[in-house]
Amino acid sequence: AVASRSELRAREECLGTLLAEDECPSTFFPSTFGKALFVQFAEVFPLKLFGYQPDPVNYQTAVGWLELLAGLLLVVGPPMLQDISNFLLTLLMMVAIFTLVSLKESLSTSIPAIVCLGLLLLLDVCQFLAQTKKMVTHSRKKTPSAFKEPWM
Repeated sequence: AVASRSELRAREECLGTLLAEDECPSTFFPSTFGKALFVQFAEVFPLKLFGYQPDPVNYQTAVGWLELLAGLLLVVGPPMLQDISNFLLTLLMMVAIFTLVSLKESLSTSIPAIVCLGLLLLLDVCQFLAQTKKMVTHSRKKTPSAFKEPWM
């Protein structure tokens, strides 16, 4: 069974709240939460291949604000902004997993990012199925017949 729009909205709110709450401490207190981690994260930043390596504190602040704002938009934003925030959070989770794999961290360290990525992708699939179901339902409506009597 495909989820209804209200069920999808509830899932978006739960996921957005989870992502927003996760980043509050590191967003507002970047010097005390995980500064040493972001020094390592900056060393394996994916764009380093192209010569760009971010400052760890600025990187932590940018990631924190992005997760916080995108998580809040996933909860309270209009559908178009929810789609954009879902895309940004999916991209961010993929970068997080790439970073942790590059640092050869244990699987247990990657589990939160993997779970969030899975939930975001599940939300995308559910929204896609809901839209597909809506389109199929609309196409099944009977159209008025041009002929009132059968041909034969």
